Amino acid sequence: DTVSHLRMLHAAGYAVLALDARGHGQSSGQTNALGWQGVADVRGAVRFLRRQAGVDPGRIAAVGLSMGAEEALRAAAAGVPLAAVVADGAGASTSGDRDLAAERGLLAPVSRSVGWLAIRETELVSGVREPAPLRDVVSRIRIPVLLIASHAPGERTIDARRYPSW
Repeated sequence: DTVSHLRMLHAAGYAVLALDARGHGQSSGQTNALGWQGVADVRGAVRFLRRQAGVDPGRIAAVGLSMGAEEALRAAAAGVPLAAVVADGAGASTSGDRDLAAERGLLAPVSRSVGWLAIRETELVSGVREPAPLRDVVSRIRIPVLLIASHAPGERTIDARRYPSW
């Protein structure tokens, strides 16, 4: 699903590597709890690319859709050496980010409760604690970011609340 994004980055001179998150698509391993451990996967991909002949380490970017968008943003916030991020449809896989939608009346009470239960269940089953909401970590990002939002209910509103300084 990211081929058009990858072509855009490649045409702009960035090195690109397509990968599935662990436990997703054709990637092996245990599913990484809603992308909560995706920073390690992005860091590993960047390390791999930096060792490839002909790859300029200063021209490595990340592109992600939905959960992948969240992973790319978290990786940039964590200091993974990326030159740019394209985040298409970053979702709300943490309680804090889901609260942004609830504050705007974009989540029905039942949906909010089901989401909270799903997050707690993910913590229990995976043994991984829920990370800080994106809204709390994006201020650490110091590289260009392209945010892409769909017409999904509330997605633009959530992005505006999540990234008020952008």
